[in-house]
Amino acid sequence: NIFVPTQCPPAGVLLYRVHPWKHPKASQDRNISLFWFMVSWQGPSDWTYGEAVLKKRLGDNFFIYASSSNIYAKSFDGINVAGRRLAKEVLDVVQKMAGLKKISFIAHSLGGLFARYAISILYSQQAKETGSGASVMLTSGGSEISRTSGLGAIAGLEPTNFITLATPHLGVRGKNQLPFLQGLSILEKLAAPLAPFIVGRTGAQLFLTDGEPTKPPLLLLMTSDHEDKKFISALAAFKNRILYANVSYDHMVGWKTSSIRRELDLRKPLRRSLDGYKYIVNVEYCSPVSSDGPHFPSRAARAKEAAQSTPNVENTEEYHQMMEGK
Repeated sequence: NIFVPTQCPPAGVLLYRVHPWKHPKASQDRNISLFWFMVSWQGPSDWTYGEAVLKKRLGDNFFIYASSSNIYAKSFDGINVAGRRLAKEVLDVVQKMAGLKKISFIAHSLGGLFARYAISILYSQQAKETGSGASVMLTSGGSEISRTSGLGAIAGLEPTNFITLATPHLGVRGKNQLPFLQGLSILEKLAAPLAPFIVGRTGAQLFLTDGEPTKPPLLLLMTSDHEDKKFISALAAFKNRILYANVSYDHMVGWKTSSIRRELDLRKPLRRSLDGYKYIVNVEYCSPVSSDGPHFPSRAARAKEAAQSTPNVENTEEYHQMMEGK
């Protein structure tokens, strides 16, 4: 697995905010770590409390920035579009600041998918050697940023932490993956064909009905490296990869998708907390596993085409059952 799954209960308290970005007093002789907060829809104001807590604990050598490139309806343009916006925003901030050495991402909900797409772009930037033997990173605009670490840099910085909070990594299809539908089968089945009309391309991507019928959906493509996007290599570059999944009280994202589990892997949530952590009920450490990439057989392509051309309950249900391997 590419993440270290961690489950925690009561959900609504996982939203934090940060104030609009201001330049810190940075200098070239200080090693500053950039903490990048990513949230969809509401925007950077959701991280105010988190900024205050982290600043108090981490001190002046950490700079906290909350993304504002994909707020409100921009979240509906597609994970790939939002990811490209985020990548550009990261590069713009890195270029403007001196002294940055490391970078971490903390992303909530859809922001986790946007961040995963963005780092695949930032990781794939080309580097060239300078005359002094140092290396610089070429951004998509052709400008240069000093590379502070060797292979595996993100935006030219050393990747440290990649953390997601209640992110629908597997999409939102299936039973109880949109908890506000109360597990009602008819509503869950209607959600898939209606999603693209309500939340645009992002909705189709979350239900795996995006793209050409013969090609895997985006979320499946994001489980492996490709020539132009290094999704797994980018994640592997981070020292720590952590996810938090809410086992209860989360009305938007089910804990199967946010903890990257199949239906048969779900266990009954524990009702006791870990010592010293009031809201954490379980921690699991997952070793890396080998994979030969995503599978998208021809019969899945035919089912996807039917779900796209005639987006009714029967066609989308058949397609989703096939994608679940049932």
